[in-house]
Amino acid sequence: MSSHGHPGRERLERLERRLGPTTRSLAASTALGALVGLLGVAVGVALLGLASGASYAQLVAAVALAIVLGGVSAAVAATIVGWGVGAVVLVEPHWQWAFSTREEFLRWSTSLAAAVVVVLVGSALRKGHERAAVAAVEAERSRRRLEAIQELTASLSAAARASDVADALARGVAETLGALGGAFGLVDGDELVVVEAGPDASRRTVAPGTRMALSTRAPIATAAREGHAVWVESQTELARAFPDAARLREGVRGALAVPVRRGGTVIGAMAFAFAETGAVTLERRAVATLAAELGGQALERARLYELERLEAERTGRLQSLTAALAESLVPADVAAIVREHGIGTAGADAVAIHLVSDGGDALDLEGASGLDATDLDVVRRVALERESVLGSTYARGRASFHPTLDALQRDDPLLEALEEQGIVSAALFPLGALRRVHGVLLLGWRTAQSLEPDERAFAGTFASQCGQALDRAIRYESERTIAETLQQSVLPEELPEVEGVTFAARYLPGTTGVDVGGDWYDAFALPDGRLGLVVGDVVGKGVRAAATMGQLRNSLRAFASEHDDPAEVVVRLSRMVDGMPEAPFATLVYVVLDVTGRSCRYVVAGHPPPLVVDASGTPAFLGGGQTLPLGVDPDYPAEAAVAPLEAGSTLLLYTDGLVERRDATLDDGLERVRAAAASVDAGPDTLIDHVLREAFSGSERGDDVALLVVRLEPHAQDAFALELPADRDGLRRMRETLETWLGELGAGPDVRHDVVLAAWEAAANAVEHAQGPASGTFSVRAGHDGEIVRLEVADTGSWRVSGDAAGERGLGLPLMRGLMDRVDVVHTAAGTVVVLERRLAADGAAAGRPSGGVFGGVAVGRTRP
Repeated sequence: MSSHGHPGRERLERLERRLGPTTRSLAASTALGALVGLLGVAVGVALLGLASGASYAQLVAAVALAIVLGGVSAAVAATIVGWGVGAVVLVEPHWQWAFSTREEFLRWSTSLAAAVVVVLVGSALRKGHERAAVAAVEAERSRRRLEAIQELTASLSAAARASDVADALARGVAETLGALGGAFGLVDGDELVVVEAGPDASRRTVAPGTRMALSTRAPIATAAREGHAVWVESQTELARAFPDAARLREGVRGALAVPVRRGGTVIGAMAFAFAETGAVTLERRAVATLAAELGGQALERARLYELERLEAERTGRLQSLTAALAESLVPADVAAIVREHGIGTAGADAVAIHLVSDGGDALDLEGASGLDATDLDVVRRVALERESVLGSTYARGRASFHPTLDALQRDDPLLEALEEQGIVSAALFPLGALRRVHGVLLLGWRTAQSLEPDERAFAGTFASQCGQALDRAIRYESERTIAETLQQSVLPEELPEVEGVTFAARYLPGTTGVDVGGDWYDAFALPDGRLGLVVGDVVGKGVRAAATMGQLRNSLRAFASEHDDPAEVVVRLSRMVDGMPEAPFATLVYVVLDVTGRSCRYVVAGHPPPLVVDASGTPAFLGGGQTLPLGVDPDYPAEAAVAPLEAGSTLLLYTDGLVERRDATLDDGLERVRAAAASVDAGPDTLIDHVLREAFSGSERGDDVALLVVRLEPHAQDAFALELPADRDGLRRMRETLETWLGELGAGPDVRHDVVLAAWEAAANAVEHAQGPASGTFSVRAGHDGEIVRLEVADTGSWRVSGDAAGERGLGLPLMRGLMDRVDVVHTAAGTVVVLERRLAADGAAAGRPSGGVFGGVAVGRTRP
């Protein structure tokens, strides 16, 4: 095995290729020069008859020609032959080595000196020419080598998989080196596996898929084993140093192998075969070594890309599983999703789920996928008292992995079922959450699986997601049953429907017990149009607490219908509780909400404070209205607090089960609720779900929870449109909506009063005076253009035109004209439209000043006199 190359021979090869075949032999060059010299002598002989004395100019010319044709050696030969023979033939006496005169000798010697000068100059020019040729050849080779390396780098950069890298190395590097063929192998334990040998089978020195021990005496195995480049430059040396490689391919005269590293670890090797002896030059070794370094980096990128792709694929599958499980509400749905995704997501060939029986003494087969149900009778019901891997997984609550089934007991019923189905590897996981196990998940494979740590972790994550979903579904069923019973007996069946107000409410029983708790809520309309909102908590559980809840709710409604002041209502309720036998301990928060006035009055009787989220999404607790819990001191005075509520505000009432924890302070619980409300911008239903999710993330509910959320929906400030029943209730709703809208526009009290009164009169005319309406409704459209407010009150009938009636009851139009800047009555085929306009600024009102309006869709007709 050679450790260095032949740079002299490489340089000679470059010169020969560049300078041509005339310099390949010193003898040939000398002979050529001798012939040229003789030619010069012959020319001189021919010139003897034409001039007196010998001529040496032709000999100098012959030397110049010789140096051009054959180099320095040819020029020297031409000089020796020309002047040696010329001294005998051209100088008198002829054919004698003598000079007749001193002048003749000077002419001969002078011309010889000229020839020597020509040789020296020609030699210098020749060497310069050779150096230029060598430089040109070297530059060309460097350019080609750089292009080849750039192409290889581009190919490796584009290689996303290890197989693409192997192909680029085996094919691209072999072409760059001009090799007979190439191969790339990866270390696999004590073996080297050839993964790529180039696309051309005729040039392969070893077939892809070949496995050879690292101890094999072959260049590629030696480079991988020893970690450095190895090469041989002749067939004899190849047979002597690597006898195992000599029989791989006929016609191999030289070989080169370099290790491929990832980081500092040898992970493989590349080998190349050459058909020429001495082909493994220093340049080729440098290119191969550089290619190996680039290949190692590309393999690392491919490995990281593959890991990232696999992780992304697994994450996508888990996200799909999680999305499907999120929609499952009952255990049967969860089990169906687990069976479906167990094959696609977990990559298993078979999936089976066992759930614990109602009696808790056995595991019942809930379902299976990828398995023949007829072969599962032996595991359809597995008693927990029987020794089995299913029972031990359930009892211990830990997963078990079986790359082979040898560890299973021969009398285990699961072993028989798996062998009948051709399952050779299996993994079992407990299904549950928070130390509650509800069943066992089985994943099986029909091909042997090594179940490496990352595979186990992924399967464990899959099982954990399934277990949590199953636990949620089981708890959901239990909670739903309790909640439905409680809601049907105590809680309101539905919340009131109020224009501009959105409600949402929840009751959730505690997860640590099955007794009905004392948390309750209610919402109802008061006689004056305001809303009563209440959330309360009776200490205790069971039927007695439920009965007390019902008494409190009914009594509060009765007191609220008689008393406007919420403080008076709470005081009377506290006296009632104090008079009850074995007076219970109860708390509540009672709120009277004025939707039109955008405010509320409230009393907090020993209860957590209400939370208000303003239109900008900023939450704040209401700290006023505090008094003692109900029944503690019936004579203790209470005073209601007042809080403004802007449009878009949300009011959250809740019981202490939302904020109290045994391992945290009450302030921590209040802050958790406040932060949860601040982190979402949504309607009441979404807000409640978000607050509950954040408040009980990863923990159980130790107490019942009741929540009531009320949102004051903002009116569109630019315009609104109402279709109302043609009765007094429609008139009331129009008045409330219009007054709220004007307030949000910034209109002053006087302007609001005038506009609402004029609109009321127009709507009253539509209700009372219209004849033959096409429908029992009237419509109100409102909008504004800058400072101008424009209303259109329309009905689907025609007004009575009676002189007497007009004279007696004709005050409506004068009243509207006195209140508004513009009043028009338009009669159309579809009905009658009253158009009203008024400036928002009261001091800037100018009666009769028309406006372009904001609707533009109604043509103004004749005004009724």
